[in-house]
Amino acid sequence: MKNAAPFLFLPFLAPRPFGEADVRALLPDAQGTARIEAKLTDADRSTIDKAVGRSSGPGSPEPRSASSGPSGIELYRTKAKVEGEPTDLRVAIVPARGPKGDFRVAVAADASGVVQAAKVLGDAGSAGSERFLAQFVGPWATARAAAATGAPLSAIEEKRAAAKGDGPQAKRLRTLLAIRGIMLENQAASDAIHLLLEKKEAAPAAPHARRISESLARLAALGPDLPPLLEGKEVEAFVKFAEASRKASDELVQALEKGDATRAGNLFAVTLQQACARCHGFDDHRHRKPLTNAFEKFREEAGVGPGWFLVGHDVLPAPGEEGASQAVAFAIKEGLLVLGKAR
Repeated sequence: MKNAAPFLFLPFLAPRPFGEADVRALLPDAQGTARIEAKLTDADRSTIDKAVGRSSGPGSPEPRSASSGPSGIELYRTKAKVEGEPTDLRVAIVPARGPKGDFRVAVAADASGVVQAAKVLGDAGSAGSERFLAQFVGPWATARAAAATGAPLSAIEEKRAAAKGDGPQAKRLRTLLAIRGIMLENQAASDAIHLLLEKKEAAPAAPHARRISESLARLAALGPDLPPLLEGKEVEAFVKFAEASRKASDELVQALEKGDATRAGNLFAVTLQQACARCHGFDDHRHRKPLTNAFEKFREEAGVGPGWFLVGHDVLPAPGEEGASQAVAFAIKEGLLVLGKAR
């Protein structure tokens, strides 16, 4: 995998002309804002480097000096309302670089490490949009701090390589990665359909619906690979759910191709969503929890769950903005890692 170095690794407390203005841009009601420090050892810095793809091995990108761009990460403590309640937050302002140049990412986390707000300051294209950033915010974020967050990116590559091997563990990894990949593809296609239907553009949405249908066919075909994650009638139920969702997506394709935006909107928002929800919420199996939660636990136990902040794995890129999306994701990840060392 080619790991980009989209932002700088520079002195964390170098003076900068932005300061508390960045905190106010992120949290307009912030009060009592004050600077804090993260005392990082060389080992800490090395860990963070590797976690965001700046390992020092052959071919790794070199960090730039302080004279080559904006200064380093700034950390603050402040208080702002979260769901109407004044909450103590810590904020990291992280310099980043994307295809369009330098920008900053402001990220606020609560005492438990949950991201409560994120904002791009500068031009990251659609990777700076609220829609893109939403996947990092809140307790149910797709990309969030987890056990894997501080691990080197090489660890996920090792897992992907292991999935190509033989034996039950390789099969388990392949299945978990395949299901996660399909879900990410479906979310991207679903987002595209939603945006097009909002603009009453039905026909251009048809190819996205067709991709959902194709991916659901692949999902149904995974049935024989599910044991021992699921067994017997549990597998049969999984396949039926996938086929029912595929049927709904096929109906959506037909409506979109005919330009029937009204019918397509109903099929998309109701029929297809309900079909998918039946599978996601299915809990009549040995694990006794919604299937989405069960598979998330399996992935985390296998080392391929959340926490990597990696486009294509737990981060859905902004359309056409893969490079900027990865830059923003890694900046948020780095901010959380550094905040974890703050005093």
